[in-house]
Amino acid sequence: MLIILMLNVSMSEAGLVEGLGLVEKRDARVINALAQGKDLIVHCRTKDEDFGKQTLKYGKYADFKVTEKTEDIVCGFDWDKKVHVFEIFNVNKYKEECGERCWWMIKETGACLFDMESKAHIYCYSFKGEKN
Repeated sequence: MLIILMLNVSMSEAGLVEGLGLVEKRDARVINALAQGKDLIVHCRTKDEDFGKQTLKYGKYADFKVTEKTEDIVCGFDWDKKVHVFEIFNVNKYKEECGERCWWMIKETGACLFDMESKAHIYCYSFKGEKN
């Protein structure tokens, strides 16, 4: 009982439990789901903030905080010397699709919205913007 209480206090103060990915507020995440061994270079920005470049190994992810002021987050995804652009968060477009977590698995064919509860893709968009 004491251990559970301590964990709840730690989670509410930190907002994020390292390794579990639990969050208190809304967030956007990109996960490298390219073929194993391929690194994914991610460069995301909002109209006001540049998050810089990050290199993600297979299965690794990058998180981006979403606040009430965040309107959109656009990312460039680079692998095999090609850059693909995709909007991972848009307050109007993804409000109902994402809920509190806009988590995208980045594949060679496009970006797939990931549902934590079912541990499955809800649907995928090609990098040209079509919904599959």
